[in-house]
Amino acid sequence: MKPKPSLRKSPTKAPAEAVMKDIRRQTRRHFSAEDKIRMEVLQEVVRHAYEFRINTLPKTV
Repeated sequence: MKPKPSLRKSPTKAPAEAVMKDIRRQTRRHFSAEDKIRMEVLQEVVRHAYEFRINTLPKTV
């Protein structure tokens, strides 16, 4: 036998969260394949620039 749900929980909370998730899903930005590639390349450039800066700065002790 399944336990009865607690009466303390708000019965409207679960559907409200579902509605919010649906709204977020529908309003999410959609990027083209070209935009996704551009973002990945930019991320790699930034990562390499950061690593170069970290490796070329003098180490302070």
